Amino acid sequence: MTPNLSRLPFDIIYEIGKNLDVDDVVHLRSTCRSLKAYGDVTVLCKTVVENSVPYSLEARLAREEEISYDQALLRTYRRRQAERATDFVFGQGIICSVDINMMVQIDYIHESGHRRHFSLKDALDDLPITETDHGLWSLINVSHGILTLLFEDMAHQKWLLAYEISDVKPNEHWQPRLVITPRQIFGAQRLFVRNTDKYLFYGMHSVTGSHGHHEWIIRGISLDPNHGFNKKECNVDRYGPNSSIGIQLEDFPGADIGNTNAFLIHDGYFYAVSNCSSFNVIEVDWTSCYHCVRFSISDPDPEQVDTNRYLYRRQHYEGPIDDSWNDLTLQTSEHNPSLTIVEARREWYRGGSTQARTFYRTPMSFTPSTSPTTANPDSAFAPLADSHATFMTSPTRSPWHFHPEPLHPHAPDAPPHFILAHTKFRTYLAGANAFLELVADSTCCPSAAAPCLRLRTASRRPTPPDVGVLMANPKGKGKEPARTALPDVGDYEYSPVRLWPARGAGAAHGVMNKAREKAAWSHGEVFRGAADERCVVFLAAGEGGVGGRLVCLSFDNGAGVGRWNGLGEGGLVWGEDAGREERVKRNEVVEWGGEGLDEMEVGTYEYPDAESMEWEEVETLWRWGHE
Repeated sequence: MTPNLSRLPFDIIYEIGKNLDVDDVVHLRSTCRSLKAYGDVTVLCKTVVENSVPYSLEARLAREEEISYDQALLRTYRRRQAERATDFVFGQGIICSVDINMMVQIDYIHESGHRRHFSLKDALDDLPITETDHGLWSLINVSHGILTLLFEDMAHQKWLLAYEISDVKPNEHWQPRLVITPRQIFGAQRLFVRNTDKYLFYGMHSVTGSHGHHEWIIRGISLDPNHGFNKKECNVDRYGPNSSIGIQLEDFPGADIGNTNAFLIHDGYFYAVSNCSSFNVIEVDWTSCYHCVRFSISDPDPEQVDTNRYLYRRQHYEGPIDDSWNDLTLQTSEHNPSLTIVEARREWYRGGSTQARTFYRTPMSFTPSTSPTTANPDSAFAPLADSHATFMTSPTRSPWHFHPEPLHPHAPDAPPHFILAHTKFRTYLAGANAFLELVADSTCCPSAAAPCLRLRTASRRPTPPDVGVLMANPKGKGKEPARTALPDVGDYEYSPVRLWPARGAGAAHGVMNKAREKAAWSHGEVFRGAADERCVVFLAAGEGGVGGRLVCLSFDNGAGVGRWNGLGEGGLVWGEDAGREERVKRNEVVEWGGEGLDEMEVGTYEYPDAESMEWEEVETLWRWGHE
C-alpha cells in the first residue's frame, strides 16, 4: 500500500500537528478532505494556537470563548499572510496579492468573500522556456475575473501570462486556468493591461514616432475563440495566435499613467486620454485641451481610430499647475454609465500666492468643444504664436464640473493640508462626489515611532432645491436676510474634512499602522494603494518592499472582509469566519475602534442588528454624496 499521511490515525496526526506552526497546519489541512477534517478538530486547533501564538489577540479571544480555536487558527494565518504581502493588484472587488514565498492569494471581497491560493512556481510550467528557476514576477492587472502577470527571467526576457480566476463554487483542487498562450513582450516600458472577459489589450510606451519621441502602442488578444477580431489581417502570427494589429497612438503625448494619461475599456471601445498638448513645452499658448482616442475592441483597425484633440480642459491664465499633484482617471458612476474624465489639479489660481486643489469632471466627447484658433486676438502675444498654439473660448462650467477642496471646512484638531510626501495615496470617487486620501499624520500620536496612517476624506451632495430658492430670495418683510451663495458653491453642500481613526483609537490604529512601527520605515517605506466606491486597499512595507502588510478597509457591510465588533481591542473578524453573533451584539452602542461616535460629533445610536450598524457607520462617518 502506498504510504499516505491521510491514512494515519488521528492520534499520530495530533502528535505531528502539535509541533507544527500555524502556517504549516493550515497548509496541511488544505491538501485533502481527511486532513481538513482532522485539522478542524478543536483539540488540535487549541493545541496549535496555545503552542504557537499563546500571547496573541486571537488566543486570548479563544480562551474567553468569544471565538472558537478553529477561528483563532484561521485568523492568525490570514493576518500573517496579509503581513507578508510584497505586491498586489485590485479591481472589481478582487484583491490579488503575492508574498515572499511566491504564493498568490485571491480575495473576492465584494461578493462571496471566498479566498483562493495558487503558487507562482506552478505557473512557471506554463512558460515555453526551460531556465525558469530565477526570475521576477509582477502582478499587472485584475479585471473581469482575469489576472495578468509578467515574468522576467535572468536574461531579461519578459513574458505576459493571463489566468482566469473567476469565483466559482469552492473546490479543494481549484487551479487558475491559463487563457492565453504566454506572450513574449519586447520593450515593455510602462506596460499596462486592460481587459474584458473576451478581449485583453496591453500597451507599452516603446515605439518611436516620426518626431523622435516615444509613443504608446496597443495590442489586443482575443480570449475566446468564438469572439475573435473581425478583420482577418489582425491575426498576426508574430505576436501569437488571436492577436490584433498594433494600434500606435500617433501624436498622443504623455508617458505617465495616472498623471498625464489614462486608459480604459468601456462599452466595447478602448479609450485613451492625455492632458498634454504636445511632446515639447510650448512657450506661447492660451488653452489646454484633452487629447482623446478610442477604437473598437472587436475591430482594432488603425484606420478606424476616433480622435478628438480639442476637448476643452482649461485656460492657462487660470494659473500655474503643480504637476506633482495631478491625478487623471476615466470613470463611470452608478448614477450615469457615461464615461467621464476626472482630473485633480493643484493650481495657483490666477498666479496667486496660495495653492488650491480642485477636482474637475469632463464628459468624454469626440466632438471638439469649440472651433480652435492659433491665437487669442485680444492678446499682445498673438503675433508670436506659431501653428502649434491653441486658443478657444471658455465654455460655461456648471457646478457639476468642478469640486473645489477649499470649500470643505476642516476639523479643528487636524492639519488643513498635508504635503505630498505625507499623502501616501489619493483618489477621487466621482460617483460619490468624494475625495479620499491616506495620509501620514505626525500630529496624531507624537510619541509614535512614525506618523500615523489615517484616512482623510470629504464629500459634497446636492443642496435641496428649497434651500437654493431661499438663498436666491432677497430680504423681504418679516424675513431674515437671505444667505448669499458663495460664488463657486453652486447647488452643493460641502461636508467637513474628516480624519479616521480618531486619536487614541487603539484597535483601529493597530490595524492601520502595524507595518509602520519601525522608525526607519518613515523614510524608506514602500506604499501602494487602490480604491473604488466600496473599499480602500493599501500595502505598507519596509525599505525594499520587505515585510509588507496588506490592509483592506471596506465601506460595504456585505463585503467578505474583516468587520469591527463589540469585543474591545478585538475589533476585527476576518472573512468567512465573521459570523453575525461575533460581529456585534444586538442593541449594543456602536463604537468604532474604541471611540464612540459621539466623539465624531454625530451621536451614538443603537441598532437592531449588525448589518444596519455597519452601513450606518460608514454613511454617517464619511457622508458619501449622491449625484
